[in-house]
Amino acid sequence: EQGRLAEADSQLQTYLHLGQQPDRARARHAKARLLFMQGRFRECHDEITSFLRDTAQEYNKAIAKANELAKSDKQAASALVRSAKATLASSDKKQKTLGLLLAATFRQLGQIDDAEKQAAHVQDLPDAEWPDPILQQVNALRTGKKHQLNLADIAFGRGEYDKSIALLEDTIRNYPDEIYAYVFLGRALNRKGTQAKNAADSALALKYFTRSKSVLEEGLARSPDSVEAIFRLAFATYNLGSLDPRLRDISKEEELYRRAVQLKPDFARAWFNLSDCLHRQGRLGDAVTAMEQAENLEPNALDTKLALANLYLENQQLDKATAQLNAVLKTDPQNKHAKQLLQRIPSQN
Repeated sequence: EQGRLAEADSQLQTYLHLGQQPDRARARHAKARLLFMQGRFRECHDEITSFLRDTAQEYNKAIAKANELAKSDKQAASALVRSAKATLASSDKKQKTLGLLLAATFRQLGQIDDAEKQAAHVQDLPDAEWPDPILQQVNALRTGKKHQLNLADIAFGRGEYDKSIALLEDTIRNYPDEIYAYVFLGRALNRKGTQAKNAADSALALKYFTRSKSVLEEGLARSPDSVEAIFRLAFATYNLGSLDPRLRDISKEEELYRRAVQLKPDFARAWFNLSDCLHRQGRLGDAVTAMEQAENLEPNALDTKLALANLYLENQQLDKATAQLNAVLKTDPQNKHAKQLLQRIPSQN
C-alpha cells in the first residue's frame, strides 16, 4: 500500500517458500497484484492463468481420488468431495478480484477486446471475502488516511473508479499533505481518461487526463521527491499529447522520467518508458541503452524483452534481437509477437 514494492516482494517470496502455507491462494493473488504494480504485465497474466488452471486441476484430481476411494470407503470419499467443493467455492470468491486484475493486465498488454470480455465475464461474480465477514464489520468502524487509501485502492482494483476518486478527493481534503492520495487520484483519473479515449469520447478523455496532470503537479509541489508522482506525471503528460498533438511535451516527459530514475535507479518501468520517450524523439541509440537498463533490472519481464528486440531490429543488431526473442519463446512458446519478429530476421527465415 505504501509503494515499497521491493520490500513487499521480499516478504512475499519468503512466505511462498515456507512450505505449508495456511492461505497459499491468497499469497498467489498477492503475487499477481505485485507483478502488476511492478509493471510486469505478462508475468502477472501468466500467474493469474496458472493459478486458475491449478485450481481446476486440483479439484479434478480430488474428485478422481474420491471416485477411486469410493470403491473401498464411501464415507471417506464423500468427505473428500465435500472438502474439494468447499475449496472450489472459496476459490470462486476470489474469481472477481482476479478476473478484474486480469482484465487490467490485458489492457496494459494492448489486448483491449480481451480486457473488455474478461471484465464483463466476472462483473456479476461475488466479491472476495478478504478479510472475513467479522473483520469487515471491524473495518467499517476504522478511520484515518491509511484506511481511506486502502478503501480507494480496493475500489480501483475492482474497477470502481468513480468510488475511488470520491474517496481520494475526501482524503485530500482531510489530509492535504498525503502524497499517496494525489498519486492514487492521478492514477484513477488517468484510468477514467483511458476509458473515455477507448470509447472515442475525446472531450471527456481530455478532461480526465488534464485533471490527472493537475492533481499530480499539486502533489509534487508538496512532495517534490515522490518518485511515484513524478513517474505518473510523466505518463499523464504523454496521455495528453497522445490525445491532442498541440499538448505534446515530449521534452517534459523525458525530464520527468530521467528525474524518476535519478531518484530511484532500479525503477525498471521508468527506464522502459524513458526508452519509449527517447525512441519517439528518434534517438534510437539512447532508447536502446535505456531499454537495456530496464531489461537488466527485470530480466524476466517479457514485454521488456520484446520491446528491446524491436529496438535491436531497428538498430540492425540482429544477433541481440534473436537472443531476446528466443528467450521470450523459451518462456512463452506461443507468443505470436515474438514469432512474427523472429520471422523478420533474415537468418531465421
